[in-house]
Amino acid sequence: MELPSSRLPRDVLLELLYHIPQQSVISSLMRTSKDLLKLGEKELVGRGVTLESDAQVRSFCGFIRRDPPSRAVHLRKLSLEFRYDPEIDADDDDFSLGPPPPSKATCKLLLKVLRRAINLEHLRIDSCEELLERQPQIQDAVAALKALRQLQLSSIGVLTDKMLKKMKSSLTSLDLRCYSEEIEVPDELLSMVGRHRETLEKLSGWYCGLGSFTQQYPRVRALALRAFYELGAAVIRQAFPNLQYLELTAPRELGEIEDVREENLQQTANPPWTPLWYLCGSVDALYALGALPRVKKLEVDYVSSRQECLTRLRGVVAESHPSQVVLQIGYYEWNAQFTVTATSELLPEESAPDITHLVLDMSVKALRGSSAELMSGLLALLRKSGITFLVFRIGEDVEPEVLAPSKAKMQGEEDEDDAPGSGDDEAWHIAFKEEQVKKAKANHKMETVLKAFGRPLQEGLVRDFAAAASSLKHVVLKIKGHGATYWEVERESTSDTLKELAPNVGEGLIRAEGLAPNDRSSGLEGIP
Repeated sequence: MELPSSRLPRDVLLELLYHIPQQSVISSLMRTSKDLLKLGEKELVGRGVTLESDAQVRSFCGFIRRDPPSRAVHLRKLSLEFRYDPEIDADDDDFSLGPPPPSKATCKLLLKVLRRAINLEHLRIDSCEELLERQPQIQDAVAALKALRQLQLSSIGVLTDKMLKKMKSSLTSLDLRCYSEEIEVPDELLSMVGRHRETLEKLSGWYCGLGSFTQQYPRVRALALRAFYELGAAVIRQAFPNLQYLELTAPRELGEIEDVREENLQQTANPPWTPLWYLCGSVDALYALGALPRVKKLEVDYVSSRQECLTRLRGVVAESHPSQVVLQIGYYEWNAQFTVTATSELLPEESAPDITHLVLDMSVKALRGSSAELMSGLLALLRKSGITFLVFRIGEDVEPEVLAPSKAKMQGEEDEDDAPGSGDDEAWHIAFKEEQVKKAKANHKMETVLKAFGRPLQEGLVRDFAAAASSLKHVVLKIKGHGATYWEVERESTSDTLKELAPNVGEGLIRAEGLAPNDRSSGLEGIP
């Protein structure tokens, strides 16, 4: 019997496939008719392929190799997200850390597909050095991909460095994650990417040093140094004269912050930061950078209520003169704490009136103090500001209750590695109960804060915000467990009127004002 799809025009079938979001559904439809099998190849492969295990790599390679000329050419984006454990051979049968990564035999199949992927534009390889060790010829296959424009590599070594230096493509975006368990001498970012200096537009380096200035990268407009080992403002300015976005996050082994800052301030012959408009990073890194440019948008994380941190934060804000400020408070650090009474001290007095857009993103786990104290701090902050657009978010999950030990464990049937000694049983149970009480109290405090800023009370909160800041026009509240609400403040001669906006309208406003979240885990993909 002839299937209905075989009687539909080709353009109708293509439109149908285009509007199907799941690739698995497309794959199923392709099995129903020859027309859909042929037309679905482009849609299935062209959207991008992510492979996380030996089985997935084998399946994908088998699909491509059944008709390489018509299938491999549609591959535009490929993510190889499997990881090798250096202590476990992927060819062993006892591989127990989740789905095994590709074996050496499977890597040979992958090599053949990469040689056919002549239109591949975006490639991600986790465990890159380990993959190249298992199949060295992949180095040449990737280097020969002339259409490649975006490349993200994790685990950088000698083989990966050689591959970068002999690539034939004109890369525009490069994200290098150089972390390994035994970093003795950090890789120098500039020495690895020199081959691409004429074409690179976005460059991101993790767990590396910057290196010395030898040549300029005239087209680079976005630079991110994450978990880096050195901070030379002079090298950044000289090597990247046309930066628009600069991110310096989580400094590692920078030494004394004040000494690094002083050294950077002494570099008086530095070229100007003229095009830079978006500055992003941790408090200490931005402070250590020395003389800061005037920017439109400033995003700062690793914010705590320590007086030293607050002083440095206010200095960074005052020197960069932003109109938009994003503050990430209490995230990224284990056991981070923020005393809510310090909320009023986040912005410098002299710069606060010039700030028109403020995003305060607080981790509920880090907050110390009552909801009343937090609200008081927010109102004090707004009174001295010229803010027109406020986004206030309280995020992070509340920790689950600590589970009591199972009956078996209470009776001494613990696993050998976990069992306390017989003489320690009483002390172990006392410590367990104390920890349980602490967690319960912490959860109660967090839930109290979230409830105080929750949905039923939000109209009143926005009215208080509007009364504190006469310039305020829009408020967005995103409170964990209570969804998001979007408010417009209409100022009238006698009173203020609040209008709650539809979520799509509110999110559209956030994007239009340039306040959409910056997901740094994805490299620089979200940076224009």
